[in-house]
Amino acid sequence: MATQGGTQARQMTRDEEKEHIVTFLMNYQDPKTGRNKYIDRLQKVANRESRKLPIELDDLRDFLQHMPGAGSLMGEIKGNTQHYLSVIAEAADAQLATLSVTGTVDADIYDTLLEAREAQLAKNRERNQTGGMVDTSAPIDQQNINRLPPALL
Repeated sequence: MATQGGTQARQMTRDEEKEHIVTFLMNYQDPKTGRNKYIDRLQKVANRESRKLPIELDDLRDFLQHMPGAGSLMGEIKGNTQHYLSVIAEAADAQLATLSVTGTVDADIYDTLLEAREAQLAKNRERNQTGGMVDTSAPIDQQNINRLPPALL
């Protein structure tokens, strides 16, 4: 840990780092357009127009310089980029959950997998509510027993 004036500087927790990144994503104003560049980019991800969220380090540096308690974060990001990619991804995911999709979005493989996962979880919950017993009297659909959903074929 670095020392400043003979005292040790306190390192931020992951939650504090994430909070600073969320603040950046939600509040950064592009000096050229005056718009929130990262909200616009997150909205494109939510609308599935993009699969990436490019973050410009210059924007992040400029924003963090004016944020109390975030002075060392930029150096930490440069020194341990892999760790901060996951922190930024968590922050972006948290903000994506707050955005609503605009327009229509075509279902893709991820939607199909998510639906299958939700169905399996519901079946597991139902099974757990019946004491783990499976209704063996129900007919088994032999025709579709080992088939993948059409979207996966």
